[in-house]
Amino acid sequence: MVNDQRHLAAVPPGVTVVAMPAEVDLASATDANAAMLAAVALDVALVVVDFTQTILCATVGIRELVVAHRLARAFDIELRVVAPAKLMQIFRLTGLDCFLSFYPTLPAALAPS
Repeated sequence: MVNDQRHLAAVPPGVTVVAMPAEVDLASATDANAAMLAAVALDVALVVVDFTQTILCATVGIRELVVAHRLARAFDIELRVVAPAKLMQIFRLTGLDCFLSFYPTLPAALAPS
């Protein structure tokens, strides 16, 4: 999941992309969490969590985003989240948009701020 091969050519140095699975639920949450934590441990400046291919994000996925956010802050790493419109509704309802940076596409998330 970390630095999914589809995106390697477009990922600048110091950035890691974590591609989330089609379904983030109890069955996949452990792998998704491990991938996000591994990305934070890589000593990079920016971690992008990419939900582009995700069609379902259960509450456990939301919890894992909060954990990743806290860990990234502790290590002074910027965390950005790519979330298509279908998932942004969920993220807004849960209040994640109040403290996480969301982007509609991967290129937008990878662009310098």
